[in-house]
Amino acid sequence: VELNHNVTSVFPESGLLIILGFILGGIVWGADKAQTFRLIPTNFFYYLLPQIVLDASYCMPNKLFFSNLGAILVHAVIGTCWNAGTVGIALWACYEG
Repeated sequence: VELNHNVTSVFPESGLLIILGFILGGIVWGADKAQTFRLIPTNFFYYLLPQIVLDASYCMPNKLFFSNLGAILVHAVIGTCWNAGTVGIALWACYEG
């Protein structure tokens, strides 16, 4: 479902969804001070992340994806190498320190 184009031309739809999540989270938090649901990594990786990936992959047009496949792969490879190097150097620095 797409929002009104007048609204999304001023503010991105993803930003509106983040704000909506904060509002709904605040309502749930305010309504129930006793925390009945804890977001632990197991719950996130098993129940929330697959839905996010499925929605992102299902809503992306094939033509757009394949026309940008080279840039996507370059960013994925460079980002993976950068993150691995940064984490490795940070862990080494913590060990030495």
